[in-house]
Amino acid sequence: MWAPVGRQPEIPALGQNQKQVVYGGGGYATGKITTLITETKSGWCFIAFLTALVKAYGT
Repeated sequence: MWAPVGRQPEIPALGQNQKQVVYGGGGYATGKITTLITETKSGWCFIAFLTALVKAYGT
């Protein structure tokens, strides 16, 4: 989306304004991508994402 410098572009959209947080990481060697989608940012959600990374890629 283009907008003049210093002006926030607005994109018209139907429906409600909803927010989701996406955590993501990828393995360089394998190309495998791990994601976690949540409704809010929190330390607990980030720990859950880190746990998913350890399960996916091992230590």
